[in-house]
Amino acid sequence: MKFVNLLKEIAKTIKEDTNDSVSLTELTDIALNAIAELEAEKTKLENMADNAHNALIAVEASGSIIDDDVFDMIKLGLDNKPQKPHTRLG
Repeated sequence: MKFVNLLKEIAKTIKEDTNDSVSLTELTDIALNAIAELEAEKTKLENMADNAHNALIAVEASGSIIDDDVFDMIKLGLDNKPQKPHTRLG
């Protein structure tokens, strides 16, 4: 019911701003299309995050890391923590 009330408010605002009428059906279609687009974008971003995480795991497992700062950066990334603002490398 909250969603329907929100759509009614949007329709009312459109009517006041443009003097055009918009049906709840039209607004519902627009909202559902927007939700579908957001879901697709969310899936894409989740895949990107998974790929980045897997890349960090692969780099860590390679044993090729010789710099402690780089190792710390990888660990922070794997723990989903922000990077340090300054390192010896930066």
